[in-house]
Amino acid sequence: MNSLKLYTEPTTGNAVDVYWTIGINTSGVIRTAMEAESEAMEVIAELAAIRHLLFEVEVFGLATSGSGIVLELSKGATRKAILGKSKHKDAIRYGAFLDFIKDGMTIKTGSWKPSEDIKTAAQENRIDLDIEPGIHGVSGCFIESPFLGRVLITRHALERFEERTIAESGLCKNPFSSLAKRLSNNEMKQIALPKTVQKHKIKKYGAEDHFEVWKHPTSTLNFGIVDDPDAPAKVLVTVFVRNF
Repeated sequence: MNSLKLYTEPTTGNAVDVYWTIGINTSGVIRTAMEAESEAMEVIAELAAIRHLLFEVEVFGLATSGSGIVLELSKGATRKAILGKSKHKDAIRYGAFLDFIKDGMTIKTGSWKPSEDIKTAAQENRIDLDIEPGIHGVSGCFIESPFLGRVLITRHALERFEERTIAESGLCKNPFSSLAKRLSNNEMKQIALPKTVQKHKIKKYGAEDHFEVWKHPTSTLNFGIVDDPDAPAKVLVTVFVRNF
């Protein structure tokens, strides 16, 4: 089992230190900062830290499945936010990214508290993280593709991928992991859509001049991606079936 234990500690202003450990000899701290105050500041900080550790630091490798992962949270309120049961609605959206991988994941409130020695050592290599609603508060997961770069996978796109994959091959055991692998396949090619189809997709997703379609030559699945240069990442907005 891969266990990630966390402990939050407010510092000054809108900053929160989130201490973490994944074993006896591996621990650290992330100092989060928010622009605006929130009653759920510590919960949001803990969720943003988890996202950073799983998908940026990749403490367990790139997490495309929750199987075998244990999250030991510092607060029951954080667990409620992940489950969508928090009274703090602004906190819920910061935990929505775990919807993609929490099947098979154990999420519980823990009792770990770092010693003063651990705190001192962790502060020497502290990570500073500015919490950005457009990154940490979006309902989706980021992946790094060797040829596409950073891609945000939306809930809609993941659902369409699962539906289309089952229709194509009859099986889709781990949708997020399968989709991440598909988007990292170096045989994927960008294709040109017929003008009528392109016009329909642009109208639907509001991305004129930025809508792209990628496809593997042996598959009928098409991946609709919005590549806005002003956005922090490309966005996979849909998956559809069509032969061109």
